[in-house]
Amino acid sequence: MSDPQDAPSNTASCPDRRGILVVDDDPDQASELVDLFRDAGFTVGSAIGASQAMEMLGTQRPRLMLVDLRMPGIDGLRLARLVQGLDHRVAIILMSGDWDAVEEVRGRDDAILAVVPKPLDLTWLLETARALIH
Repeated sequence: MSDPQDAPSNTASCPDRRGILVVDDDPDQASELVDLFRDAGFTVGSAIGASQAMEMLGTQRPRLMLVDLRMPGIDGLRLARLVQGLDHRVAIILMSGDWDAVEEVRGRDDAILAVVPKPLDLTWLLETARALIH
């Protein structure tokens, strides 16, 4: 885990079409994923919650979004549908620690590239991101 001072700024610019946007209401989880992808050479940013993600998407679009399924306010599935309405080219992976929710959403929506359980398979995430972006 990185030092809290190294956590991504919530006001950082949104990643571009080659980048990744991590959306999670847990800043520690978001920070860990940002560090993982940044260390692997990706352009990556984070948003703490759906509202902040939508603000960021007002100016730029990432190629891939990793979105927590269970967030207060707008949940990950609703955010995915909103994003797909803005730009269907954004690939979306939903993440959840709730296995029942993962199974409920899996295969139900064409807007979702994948729904993955937490703890995350980091190797799979990196390989998927590389396939989409590089």
